[in-house]
Amino acid sequence: MNYIIGEKKYAGIRIKSVTGEPFYIKEASFELSRDGVVVLSDVCKIDRQKQILYAYLAPADPGKYQLEFTYTIGIEDIKARFGVIVRC
Repeated sequence: MNYIIGEKKYAGIRIKSVTGEPFYIKEASFELSRDGVVVLSDVCKIDRQKQILYAYLAPADPGKYQLEFTYTIGIEDIKARFGVIVRC
């Protein structure tokens, strides 16, 4: 994912079942970190019909970040990580 300094926009991921069976996302959150330090964390906006998680990001400094989504389906807590690059 790429951002330019000053951008404020949603980053989203679509969740799919590997078995093709229906599922319900109970809750979801995200953390944006840089060099192992969390710079932003919040709950995700969840589109349950489309099974998409949204994180609203507005990185203030250029550099490489890690965006980690954590979401709950049934009794499972699942994580997904993505790189985020912020440029001037």
